[in-house]
Parts: sequence; structure tokens; C-alpha cells
Amino acid sequence: MDLMIKRGFTDETHAHLIRGSGVDITEFKTAPLPQDKKPLVLMATRLLHDKGVAVFIEAARIMTEHGIKARFQIAGGEVTSNPLAISKEQMEAMVEGKPVEWLGKVDDMPALLAECAVFVYPSYYREGIPKVLLEAAASGKPIVTTDHPGCREAVEDGVNGFLVPVRNALKTAEATQKILEDGKLQKAMSKASRNRAEEEFNVAKIVTETLDVYKGSRK
Repeated sequence: MDLMIKRGFTDETHAHLIRGSGVDITEFKTAPLPQDKKPLVLMATRLLHDKGVAVFIEAARIMTEHGIKARFQIAGGEVTSNPLAISKEQMEAMVEGKPVEWLGKVDDMPALLAECAVFVYPSYYREGIPKVLLEAAASGKPIVTTDHPGCREAVEDGVNGFLVPVRNALKTAEATQKILEDGKLQKAMSKASRNRAEEEFNVAKIVTETLDVYKGSRK
């Protein structure tokens, strides 16, 4: 919105910011974490280099070398017609010999998110508000993401997750490790994520805000 005003496409009296497209908090719900498995650290994304896929893989390697007992998975299918796309062959080469499993396209994201302990999204793509971060929040997940436009909208640093510098696998690993090793912190961040989704990003609220703009009742 600031950019549109600065460039002269609109002015402050004709602009209203609605943050994201919202999330269905009845589809994405909190659930107890499985206790019979290693904790799952998950990244779900379109397979584009600027989403930070390589950063996630390197962070997983760092944590594994530090003795962190966790599973690391990337969910995401191939992307076509995009110069930033990671091909199937490239993706397979990136995870080869690394402690990361590439799941490919996943149809049931609510079920996969329910299994994960921490959601990690080290994007340096110029995001809006990533839908997947809202889904992770609604699922009650602590989130590690970048202090970057769009991504930072979904996370209050130190409350429902951590914001880390872009392209910094070490800081990403340290933030994720901190959550994994502190059960009390993990539970607090989980609750805070769900609260944030309910209060700020509930799709019903977003739809109401959008309709109010069309009705002319937003000031």
C-alpha cells in the first residue's frame, strides 16, 4: 500500500490495507503432537529457489550435526514456467546425502501440519503474506521464518515463533533448535500461533473487511 501511494497510483484516502487472504480455522486445527516419533520439522512451499529451500536443507544439516534428533521434510510439487523454479532433478540432487526428505506434492496439508513440531519457512522471495504461514499458525505451530516483507506479518518474534535474517542457515537452525529443545516454549508458541490466526487472519474476518471496502463502510 505504501508503494502504491508513493508511486502516485492512489492516495491515503482511497487505500485500505487488508493483510492476506485469510485462513479457514475450521480446516486447519491444532492437534496433539505424535509422541511415538522424532519431532518433525517441516517446510511446505512452491519449489522456487527464492523460497529458501537450500537454506532449509543446510539448516537441517547443521542441526543434525549438532545432535538434534528430528525429521526434516519438504512438501512441494514441481513448478513450471518460472525462472526461479527448482527442477525435479535439481531437488533430488539438493537432498541427496542430506537429512531431508522431499515429499513432493502433498494433497492433505492439514494432516501433515498436524504432525509437525516446528514449521520453517526461510523465504527471501518478495512475499505478500504467505498462505502457508497462516495455515501453520492456524494449526498451532511455532514458526521460524525470515524478517522479510510478508513473512514477518505472520510472526511476532519471540511470541509465536522467531524471525531470522534472510539466507542465514545458521540462524535458522539455531532458532529451530531452541524451540525443539524447550517444550514449554514450544507449547506457548503453539498457543500464540493459533490465537493469532483466530484473531487476525480468520478468513471470516478477512472476508468481512473486504466486503466492507466494496460497501464503502471502511474509513
